[in-house]
Amino acid sequence: PRGGADAPASAPLAALAGGALARRFCSWTGKSGERYVCSVFPLDTCPSFVDAILLAVRCLPDGGREIVAAAETGEAPELLMDDPARLYVRSLGASEWHVHLLCETASARRAAIADVLRVG
Repeated sequence: PRGGADAPASAPLAALAGGALARRFCSWTGKSGERYVCSVFPLDTCPSFVDAILLAVRCLPDGGREIVAAAETGEAPELLMDDPARLYVRSLGASEWHVHLLCETASARRAAIADVLRVG
């Protein structure tokens, strides 16, 4: 987890405000200013998406969210979402998976993860 002024922040999607889907989507803004729209799932009910960005997210008491782990799923997403992985991210305080599906290549997914984690 990364705190402080340079920590990534999530935001609801304004277009969905007040609607039934508002809690199912959010966006994260990377260091570059790029916005990454994610689908939000509880840890135990997230489908296994191939070639996606998977963010393990902790919900904060003030309503904010914090990324506690991030990975690219590649061809075997079930390896990142199996029981030991869920137990690990839960031990870090995560209660949600945020899934970004719009990067087409592994290198784009790795770059997006670095951007949203504000690495580099």
